[in-house]
Amino acid sequence: FTGRPMKRMHSLKGLTRQQIVTRVEWFVAELKNYNVIPQTDNIHCRDIALQNKDH
Repeated sequence: FTGRPMKRMHSLKGLTRQQIVTRVEWFVAELKNYNVIPQTDNIHCRDIALQNKDH
């Protein structure tokens, strides 16, 4: 997506809900920084973390 390796996003397995929220926030920020998604889009990172069946 950005041309940079997304090392932190390889797996969310074994992470706590808060760690997943943090990873998703970082990922969304990277996508916004590289204009993959508009800066004005509002992404609910906590909702994404809650979709993980293990949490």
